[in-house]
Amino acid sequence: MTLVRTVEPVPGRAGLRGLQPEHRSILQQCRTPAAVAEIAAELNLPVAVRKS
Repeated sequence: MTLVRTVEPVPGRAGLRGLQPEHRSILQQCRTPAAVAEIAAELNLPVAVRKS
């Protein structure tokens, strides 16, 4: 299980401008730690598992 979380943007960067709606949704979901599988499920996307 992999968790991801957003961080505050760097001052002076573009921020959310130019992002696709899916990207904005991911950023919103990750304000608190969220599992990659949960994010994929919310967006109705498959999760690929790769062993390295």
